[in-house]
Amino acid sequence: MIETGDNGRLWVLSGRTSSYALHLTDRDELLHLHWGPRITVADAAALAREPLAPHWPFESRTDGLEEYPVEGGPRFVRPALSVRTGEARGTAWDFTGSDLDGDELRLRFTDPVNGLGLTLHYRMRDGFDVVERWVTAAHQGADGALELLRADAATWTLPRRDGWRLSQLHGRWAAESRLVRGDLTPGEKVLGSRRGHTGHQHLPWVALDADGADEESGEVYGCALGWSGSWRIAVHRLPDGRVQINGGAGYDDAGLVLLAPGETYTSPVFAALWSDGGFGGASRQWHAWQLAHVIPRAGQPRPVLYNSWEATLFDISEDQQRALAERAAELGVELFVVDDGWFGARTHDAAGLGDWAPNTTRFPRGLQPLADEVHALGMQFGIWVEPEMVNPDSDLYRAHPDWVQFQPGRARTEFRNQLVLNLARRDVQEYVGERLDDLLTSAPVDYVKWDFNRCFTDAGWPGEPYPQKL
Repeated sequence: MIETGDNGRLWVLSGRTSSYALHLTDRDELLHLHWGPRITVADAAALAREPLAPHWPFESRTDGLEEYPVEGGPRFVRPALSVRTGEARGTAWDFTGSDLDGDELRLRFTDPVNGLGLTLHYRMRDGFDVVERWVTAAHQGADGALELLRADAATWTLPRRDGWRLSQLHGRWAAESRLVRGDLTPGEKVLGSRRGHTGHQHLPWVALDADGADEESGEVYGCALGWSGSWRIAVHRLPDGRVQINGGAGYDDAGLVLLAPGETYTSPVFAALWSDGGFGGASRQWHAWQLAHVIPRAGQPRPVLYNSWEATLFDISEDQQRALAERAAELGVELFVVDDGWFGARTHDAAGLGDWAPNTTRFPRGLQPLADEVHALGMQFGIWVEPEMVNPDSDLYRAHPDWVQFQPGRARTEFRNQLVLNLARRDVQEYVGERLDDLLTSAPVDYVKWDFNRCFTDAGWPGEPYPQKL
């Protein structure tokens, strides 16, 4: 439920047990009012009428209060938005309007100096307490380029407390998702990934509690970024005891995207919730929301899956896989997946990646006869791919060495004998799309195991120092 007050300048989003409120002042300052137990529009209006706390002359009057702090002006907190043009740096916006579209609230702003149009998006789905936020930035100018150094999906503001405790997840291979909790000290705690993907090193999720919440009681605030590339979440405990959490795509401020006139950038969703049921209550809220609105085909049980890798490694053939499929069916398996080794010269991990056609010695009739046999045994058929990678020992690399991520004059970084295809190139996109289309139409494939076995390095390519859009 989304309610509006104060002549269209106050908004309250309410879920099953919580409310989230914000207010636009007569100076077009978008201030955070409340995030916690359910309140009414009248309650929010009363909060909006309270004067801002006195501040020293050399301090910002709104630091820690703004809903989406930007670079520039009287601010010293970390900005969620950082913009460059040929005319000016920073942002000073004017409010241009708001609208409701079902359960989505959109607040629109513009900066006439640099031609930036910014829309803040909010959504709180019926029956849930998860607030979903994201932003859209548009180049509304007539010429020149608008550079987004940073365009975080959201800034979350937590109330003043004497002390906060931060929970985060970290890990490594074979030791994933390890929970660590500790006091949040004054200053900033920055988490993120420069690897081009999410992973077990650090997960894009944090939770905070202030009064010693346990599994079933106490207030918990949690935030999760829905993004699979490089990311950064900054948790800032301010001097007055408030906390602000910024999060979005990209890690460094060296540049996110360059927009030409008329182009737009849409951030990933940064979702968050408040719970008074402890960490267990917060977990159950997250799970219910994900099952209902994130996971595809919600409500359908996952099939019992058998994967050929541990049984065969790269020593693979049609007859061998048929024998494995028969044994799997006898065990009650519902989805049979042929793993690595079915294509090209892929008899070991240093060759074949990129050549996505069945090995004619191992699968002389292609994949369809095996897929048909798997279906006849009452199972679905799946196949392993890693289409964003290439081995130097492959027909693809020999034909197109310029298709990988590399910097001219530098050694090309290999991990696991692999290089990364530069999927920002249109010709690479077309090639990968065509090969996958050929594969998925050559046999009745029900499931794709899309693997990702090395991190990105050496981004970019000669002649294109800065992609126009993500």
